[in-house]
Amino acid sequence: MLLVSASIRVCLAAVAGLAAPDPQSVDLKPRFTAGREDRFIVEMISKSDAKFVDSPVTRPESYKQKFRIKRRIAEADEGGARIELVYEAVELAIAAGAKSLAYDSESVNDSESELTLGPMVTPALNKPIIVEVDSLGRFKKVTGNQNKPGTPPSLSLLGDEMFTQLLTPLYGSGCTAESAKVGETWTELRRAPSSQTGVITTTRNYTVAEAKDAAATITIAGTLALEPSEKAAAARMRIDEQSVSGRFSWDTRAGSLRDYSYNQHMKLLAETDGKQRMAVTDYTVTMKWLEVWPPAATDPKEQPGAK
Repeated sequence: MLLVSASIRVCLAAVAGLAAPDPQSVDLKPRFTAGREDRFIVEMISKSDAKFVDSPVTRPESYKQKFRIKRRIAEADEGGARIELVYEAVELAIAAGAKSLAYDSESVNDSESELTLGPMVTPALNKPIIVEVDSLGRFKKVTGNQNKPGTPPSLSLLGDEMFTQLLTPLYGSGCTAESAKVGETWTELRRAPSSQTGVITTTRNYTVAEAKDAAATITIAGTLALEPSEKAAAARMRIDEQSVSGRFSWDTRAGSLRDYSYNQHMKLLAETDGKQRMAVTDYTVTMKWLEVWPPAATDPKEQPGAK
């Protein structure tokens, strides 16, 4: 799902009975040093379930992506940076009803998984992709991510959405200023393109919750809104339950992400032929910086394929 986002920075001033000292200012600007390399483990899991409200029969589906990605600062100046991203290892897992398939680029796979999922992974492995960002890490351009014709966008490791939206925490903190005070909030709007359901807009509010030593903790809270399509409106489709939450740790000294988690839940209700239908989706994203690479022989391998 290709998302288009706009970021609006909003300063929220807390007012208490007595005057208090100014909140601590936190440096949220990324540090781009040409030649620097880091690796991250990124995991994305999407689960959905649809059924008639008065029926126990469900249609569960799930999709999981997990990969080790190398981030190298190819070039950097005062205006921003050119970041090289490389998928070094990838795991995919798909399940629909009783059917499931799994693929691991660092293991031996069965023939069906090799034929079905392998073509989605192998074109992306060890392929340098260049992302251009400004001095605050905001996305500008991506090149080198041309996808194999016919690959479904939802299963693509090379689709624009991956680099314009999903991996953006690897570029910067998301703040539209170089620093923010503890308690300060900025807002990001993500509006999905029109579909059979309609248009879903996600509002994410980021707040600097804490700053200690060289670590800043930013929390995420938000809402989902549905503009139903004509067909969905006729079925009286609406959001019945929703939640958006998350948090991430930003290294203010290194100017880089350390870990990230995001959770989104949505339950849709609609009526078809006099019966009420329900569809539930849950989406999670986690990212973790690998402090040491390659891992020591005595340490568990934090990478796809590790047992």
